[in-house]
Amino acid sequence: MSQQVSRQFVVLCPSTPSDGSFNFSNFVQGRVDMAARSISNALFLSRGMRQDTSISVVLQGTPKGSDSRPTEVTWTGSEVVGLWPDDKSIAAKLQKAICNMFGWPQGAGKPSEPQVGQKRKERE
Repeated sequence: MSQQVSRQFVVLCPSTPSDGSFNFSNFVQGRVDMAARSISNALFLSRGMRQDTSISVVLQGTPKGSDSRPTEVTWTGSEVVGLWPDDKSIAAKLQKAICNMFGWPQGAGKPSEPQVGQKRKERE
């Protein structure tokens, strides 16, 4: 059973690739580090997870030669499973969520992971 969300955050990431093509050796490029730290700071306490908080990360970066539209991934503290508070694992879960959303292959793992709401935004 989900707990009611009392805190909601929206983070706009204008240079983070909306197709999930992150460079794991250089998080500053595309500001993936900023997205990951925002998720970590919104959801994690010193010894647990904020159950009453959700954060929507809107990735707006378009790789060269792509007509990608903004992608929104929403994380809710009461529904997130198997997330660690470090940038690399959060970025990997974010990338996995985007790949699952579009049906693209991405490493090992169940298609149901991570348990986050996923929406595709239409370009206005």
